[in-house]
Amino acid sequence: MRRSARAALLGAVALAGSFAATGSALALPRVSAAYHAPWEVRAELRRLELDHPELVDVSVIGRSHEGQDILMAKVSDQPGMDEDEPEVFLNARMHAREHITTEQALALLGWLTDGYATSARVRAIVDTTEVYIVPDLNPDGARYDLKGARYQGWRKNRQSHRGARGTDLNRNFGYRWGCCGGSDAWPSSTLFRGPRRFSAPEARIVRDLVAGREFVAAIALHSYGGQVLWPYGYTTRDRPGDMPRSLHRIVTRLAKGIASRNGYRPMQASSLYITSGSFMDWAVGVHRLPTLTMELMPRTRNAGGFYPRASRIRPITAANRDALLWFLEQAQLLPRP
Repeated sequence: MRRSARAALLGAVALAGSFAATGSALALPRVSAAYHAPWEVRAELRRLELDHPELVDVSVIGRSHEGQDILMAKVSDQPGMDEDEPEVFLNARMHAREHITTEQALALLGWLTDGYATSARVRAIVDTTEVYIVPDLNPDGARYDLKGARYQGWRKNRQSHRGARGTDLNRNFGYRWGCCGGSDAWPSSTLFRGPRRFSAPEARIVRDLVAGREFVAAIALHSYGGQVLWPYGYTTRDRPGDMPRSLHRIVTRLAKGIASRNGYRPMQASSLYITSGSFMDWAVGVHRLPTLTMELMPRTRNAGGFYPRASRIRPITAANRDALLWFLEQAQLLPRP
């Protein structure tokens, strides 16, 4: 990287940090300070790229409804090249209030980068796999949820429709959209699916990313509950006619393998509740991409719900280290597109 470009990036990181440290309009309220706000996520990704240019490439994959950059970090031993290696995709904070998912994504990035020089296991993953991570898919909703003296409890993005605000991004994908009672047509509902398929720019960004890559597996991080979910969510049938037996075997094996390593409960998504228009169902139904949903800890609202206290963040994310590294290792065993 040229010295001038590096200096500019370092200046941006320092500026973002100063916002969080001072009493400026961007600073988080005390209740939210444990979590990475959208501008802090962007600064952290740029810091990782500066600290590990041989392993990390950060790119802007699109902009949110309110114009915030949505960044993706690629981790590889040749991050600037498209190698003939399996590609794995992980996304987080699709729902604004699920901040623990962003912390999990950032923790995984740390394990892959800081651990590359000291862990043979991590080095083998990074040397043989291309890992693509989007830690903050809904920065507009996250920014809104973290403003003020209390959390806003916000789930959706920040689009307006018929006088109401927000679309549930995980009900806006184009497969089985609007079917099955798994979403809501009312704009004021927290499960509002949007006026049409892919009406949310954040959902379109993921649609275009998946269409343009050759991922062999994906995970969407959500919270809370402590479950690993396999598709489908729109139906209670174990394997509908449009899911090949081989694909069903893969997603159930992956879910059970993760659960055996982190103590989560593996189950079909519809056993939790019916969803329609979800990213997971769309990735499987349209692209035949083995995709799971991880509902991170805590298990219950009384244990912290969407907002586990600061002292619980690291234990929650650290408990998934072996499970997520194992998941990445499976890329070598999965069919290539």
